[in-house]
Amino acid sequence: SKVGFTISPTIVGVLPTAMKYLIDYPYGCVEQTTSRFVPALIAKVNQDIFANSLEDKNIEINDVIKKGLSRLSTLQRSDGGWTWWYSGGSDPFITSYVVEYVLLAKQAGFEVDDKVLKDAQKFLESEKLYDFSIQQEREFSKEEIISKNYALTLLGEKDKVKKVSDLDNLSADLLSIAVMTNYLNGDKNTLTNGLEK
Repeated sequence: SKVGFTISPTIVGVLPTAMKYLIDYPYGCVEQTTSRFVPALIAKVNQDIFANSLEDKNIEINDVIKKGLSRLSTLQRSDGGWTWWYSGGSDPFITSYVVEYVLLAKQAGFEVDDKVLKDAQKFLESEKLYDFSIQQEREFSKEEIISKNYALTLLGEKDKVKKVSDLDNLSADLLSIAVMTNYLNGDKNTLTNGLEK
């Protein structure tokens, strides 16, 4: 085994190395596919920072992005969402993660099938979720509604957002998603948008 250690005065100093690792991340489930696709997309959108990070790789960044989009399209569930693994029900958190970066790819000029986003929107607008663990439909949890709200906001469907006022006991990632959603929907008050939590 070999362990490496890198020190840099800023985060930008370590990003190119981390980017190379993430670009080589193996394909697999939705999360792994997205974890390879996202850094490639970020490198493409921020070429001023990552211009040198892929020079020694035999990788065409546009190809990585296109393959990622294609794979994510294939992994989309029939209800329009995505699941963490190959089976099971769609998950609002991973669905919002995928939607965020599929939209970014579209904004960066990559071809995205409108049906992928329309189907995702249909899932995000649904009132109930089929839960495979209990083999029946159920209401979305507070955490799932927060994830849905974020993706709906990014999709421009702000009128479909159901504001969650109780932001207690949320993980840091869900709290940040709630704050961003509230802010993007016009709540700039740090006492009500969650930023003070």
